[in-house]
Amino acid sequence: MVLVIATVLIARDYGRRSSLLRIALASITDLIQGILGLLAFDSDTIVVVHLNNAFVLAALATYLISFVDRADSAMASSATTKVSSI
Repeated sequence: MVLVIATVLIARDYGRRSSLLRIALASITDLIQGILGLLAFDSDTIVVVHLNNAFVLAALATYLISFVDRADSAMASSATTKVSSI
């Protein structure tokens, strides 16, 4: 519940195209995948599909986190350049 509320606040404060919102949405999707995985213990096919989807979502979340880290470091170096030129 807290994750959903935080995602709504992120969308409102940072906009719908922000990287932080994309990470929050990927986290909600990963949480849903986890719940589906717990419910899928009776069927072998569903477990395989769940594990495949969970791997893809984990790779996507890792990519988005690294993307945000690169953007943050670029903003920090840009701010340092502006301060030193003043």
